[in-house]
Amino acid sequence: MTLVHKTKPIKPHSPSSGFTLLELMITLLLIGILAGSSLLYIGNNDQSELSELRVDVLQLIQEARYDASFNERANFLNASGQQIWIDAQATSSSDASAGKRSINIPNGVDVYYAASESDDWSRLEASTTASWCISSSGLSEPIQLKFQLGDGAYDALTFDPFFLHPIGSAADDN
Repeated sequence: MTLVHKTKPIKPHSPSSGFTLLELMITLLLIGILAGSSLLYIGNNDQSELSELRVDVLQLIQEARYDASFNERANFLNASGQQIWIDAQATSSSDASAGKRSINIPNGVDVYYAASESDDWSRLEASTTASWCISSSGLSEPIQLKFQLGDGAYDALTFDPFFLHPIGSAADDN
């Protein structure tokens, strides 16, 4: 008895199997373009982080002013090197839950404040706090805050005591 192995005949290469060199080159080109654009986004992410922090602080201060006017109580804006928060002054025991609204400062961002336009910027450490009173009539004094990255890029805010809107802002385009 003899065993015969059946072999499959070799088929010629069909044009529809696999990818052509042109298709591979176009795919690699598209991947390169996407990777390059994502690196540009990551590179500009620091400045957008400062802008986002600025918007969050503006919103927090506006909410505190509205709350002070609507509930006829003072709110206190507090800033440290790690957090910016609002403490509402309780006017009754039912008001004690007014609570604390806060923004965490991202890692790598330093917070500075100045008591007046002629003063130098003072850096806030995690253990130091600057405070401002926000009442229905405005601020106790101007708020001047600066957020700075290690590479020198910064965003600064100044608030008028009576109208509580930004009267000055500066951003370094490093």
